[in-house]
Amino acid sequence: EHLADPRLSVDALALALNCSRRQLYNAFSEEPDGVAGYIQRRRLEACKAVFDDRRQAHRSITDVALSFGFQNMAHFSRVFRAHLGLPPSDYRRGALAA
Repeated sequence: EHLADPRLSVDALALALNCSRRQLYNAFSEEPDGVAGYIQRRRLEACKAVFDDRRQAHRSITDVALSFGFQNMAHFSRVFRAHLGLPPSDYRRGALAA
């Protein structure tokens, strides 16, 4: 629900849930990348969904990344590529061509 908030973090989530960081990490113990990795993966999946949606083709890659809490485009490109194997521009081009 709060993926767009760039302040969403482990600390912010623990505070909002009124629990300790340790409790939060324990709750996410099955997640291979922990809490922060889970948040990042959900953000990347949300961006991917926008890139897959032809109705959203008018939105720039920067706009999409910023709208899901990414504040640094170099970082976004790097983690998107690591997650999906393609830079965002190549992924989007292929998704829209399909």
